[in-house]
Amino acid sequence: MSRDESIRYQELKRSARLRQLLGAAAIIGAIVYEGSGGSNSAITNTAILGGVEGIRSGFGLSTEADMHQDSIRELGESFDNEVEPLVVEVEGQTARLTGSAEEKYQEWRRLLHEIYAVETGGVYEEMAQPSPVNLSESPVN
Repeated sequence: MSRDESIRYQELKRSARLRQLLGAAAIIGAIVYEGSGGSNSAITNTAILGGVEGIRSGFGLSTEADMHQDSIRELGESFDNEVEPLVVEVEGQTARLTGSAEEKYQEWRRLLHEIYAVETGGVYEEMAQPSPVNLSESPVN
């Protein structure tokens, strides 16, 4: 996902710069044309308006590229949080949860189940995992 976002970010930044440069060139061209004795004000006005629109759309693409850059940063933070070990302390016991978010969740549930069993005087038993459903054995209506 990060790679796709990075590629899109680079494309948008390049396109934004190109539009801004072309817009500025159109405005400068209109000024030079007018200054060199160009008598057609329609050409000058069209070039200036086109240049302004090019610059404006370039800034819009640049803003969109920044959103992709934010997304890249969030993906990186999410990845860091998922692989970073989590240390928790419950009733004087310290546990280190590692692995993916799902593995951390399962370990946290196991730990809470152990604590509950100790506090209620029960015996801790491994949580039973649900058995997978085999759809090929299901009756067909």
